[in-house]
Amino acid sequence: MSQLPLVTVALPCYNRAASLPLALASLVAQHYTEWECVLVDDGSTDDPAAVVDALGDARVRAVRLPRRMGRGVARQAALDAGRGDLFCKLDSDDWLYPDKLARQVELLAHLPEVGAVGSAIAVVDDRQALIGVRGRGDPGADADLFPPVLPPVRGTMPPPLARVPLMMRMSLARQCRYDPRLQRAEDTDFVLQLLAHTAYCVLPSPTYVYRQERAGALGDNLSGYLYHMRVIWKHRGRGYRAALRRLAVTGVKASVYGVGTLAGAGGWLIRRRSQPATAAEAAAFAQARAVVMAEAARLFGDLAHVPGCHEPAAQRGKRKQVCSNV
Repeated sequence: MSQLPLVTVALPCYNRAASLPLALASLVAQHYTEWECVLVDDGSTDDPAAVVDALGDARVRAVRLPRRMGRGVARQAALDAGRGDLFCKLDSDDWLYPDKLARQVELLAHLPEVGAVGSAIAVVDDRQALIGVRGRGDPGADADLFPPVLPPVRGTMPPPLARVPLMMRMSLARQCRYDPRLQRAEDTDFVLQLLAHTAYCVLPSPTYVYRQERAGALGDNLSGYLYHMRVIWKHRGRGYRAALRRLAVTGVKASVYGVGTLAGAGGWLIRRRSQPATAAEAAAFAQARAVVMAEAARLFGDLAHVPGCHEPAAQRGKRKQVCSNV
């Protein structure tokens, strides 16, 4: 019997120790167990290594950067330290459906011409309540089992897919680099490098849970548009006219979000990025959340400090978690 491929999961962290229990519990809850997690502490002051020590799982190892160096450097450090055959990412305030790794590993095993597999994402608020779904891809009847194989990307921006859930072959990932100059949009730049050289596919149902920043942070996120514009210009060699069109569209979007934030419509603008979840998607999300919350309670006990969760004192002895809006 052939050896199962090892999946390296990059988990950069900056002052998000409070949300790490859910992220790490979602890894421990994976149906596919051949994984390693490289947690890169990007100069945090809240000691994420203590959470790793509390977990006590040898598959998770922490790498500490000497100071805060930015998301691009942290992601590259995880990639450089990875020992796996496949590579994917998990942000410190997000978590994974229990079947994420298994589904993507299986597709990559059966589609040798494909270098990366993405999926839709479930978007939640600070209470871990489902807001909606993004990046569904092709919602065909059998697309979850046989998603269409898409050709390499030649343009100046990736197609409208969610970038954080991507799993890729390590051999391809090592041909790309995270740009240390990018504090935002580093994933966009990396995915553009990756998908220029390989076919890919996208699972239409979510495998990844993304916690949406609150509306009050939207003004700060406008800087993300500026970094996206830098990425577009960086890849302008793929087509100057297309790059200029992209720059114009991105500039308009940044203006709309800026005005919307000032007008108090930031929350509405954030929510409209997502599509409403179907009944099946909502049920799958609820089931995944219950599994991950239970695993987090088993591993870490009191979840009162975890965003979106609380554990009544009377139930702590039983390690029974309660999460708002379950």
